[in-house]
Amino acid sequence: MNLNDKTIAVTGASGFIGSFIALDLMEAGAKVRGVVRSPEKAAWLATRGGTVAKADLADVAALTEAFRGADAIVANAALYTLSYRSWKDFVDANLKGTENTFDAAAAAGVKRIVYVSTCGVYKPSLRGPITEDSPRLKESDRWWFPWAYPITKAMAEDAAWERAKRHGIELTVVRPGGVFGPRDFESVPQFTFWMKWPVLPAVGMRFPFSHGGDIARGIRGALANDEAIGHAYNLSGEDIAIGEVMRAWKRAAGKGPWLIPAPLPLGFHFDNSAAKRDLGFANRPLDDTMKDIHTWIAAGRPTAPT
Repeated sequence: MNLNDKTIAVTGASGFIGSFIALDLMEAGAKVRGVVRSPEKAAWLATRGGTVAKADLADVAALTEAFRGADAIVANAALYTLSYRSWKDFVDANLKGTENTFDAAAAAGVKRIVYVSTCGVYKPSLRGPITEDSPRLKESDRWWFPWAYPITKAMAEDAAWERAKRHGIELTVVRPGGVFGPRDFESVPQFTFWMKWPVLPAVGMRFPFSHGGDIARGIRGALANDEAIGHAYNLSGEDIAIGEVMRAWKRAAGKGPWLIPAPLPLGFHFDNSAAKRDLGFANRPLDDTMKDIHTWIAAGRPTAPT
């Protein structure tokens, strides 16, 4: 799909990753319609040339009206939080919200969706690279897996594929890994708290991190490449030692704790070669990401892009 002058509806455009998606698509020449629960939180979008439509994931009629006339949808809205929320909250937002999104898209006549999932849908494995075909979590894993978000996202993925087949929708699924950057009000505050300690272990365990803007460019690539239809992609960064992330934070801040090396030759590695090949996915240097985060912190942590 040539994105120039195409109308792309982005659910959750006022949120962390959603704001990067909206900005990146507008950079590519698309007309972005932010589909959000609280239009006032997406008011910045109109100042950039986009439009805003109000719709909750629970309201199929409102979603249908918001999607009408769109050439494609980026289904990004979901419930993600590190704080406690009930299983029902996650099911309602992530599973039922996905079902409603696809039903509304069909009712509005939209035939192309990029669904934003997560690399958290895989069963945890420290053995070798995790590929797009690796085993995924199921509802039956609730008894041992402590966090409802990735399980309900795995369930939602299944619903997305089923609804896409039922409605004749051309679907691509993208699975971001760890995402951080400006406007991240979940992990950045926690990292800020820990980096105020005088001494910390620089843990060697590795984890894939990506800037929100890099995820957005991967999603743009999924929309632009028709060969991506019918496939899922790991939009995950290269696995980086958590201690190295701490050192990059310290370099960007110009201060920080004394970091004591704590070797731990374990970590999660996701194979992102398909996303690099088909979507043009790439990650910016870690130091650039940290500078971006600290520029945002110094500006007072604005909720909207500046």
